[in-house]
Amino acid sequence: MRNGSAGYLLMSIVVCVLLLFRNNVFVTKISSYGYPLD
Repeated sequence: MRNGSAGYLLMSIVVCVLLLFRNNVFVTKISSYGYPLD
């Protein structure tokens, strides 16, 4: 149970950080370079 909770929590945090990172950094890079990095 501890393993499942910790894994789920960690994945949620990682996903949130990645989404924030993509929204801020990648949009800026796309704007400056002019092509999507996907």
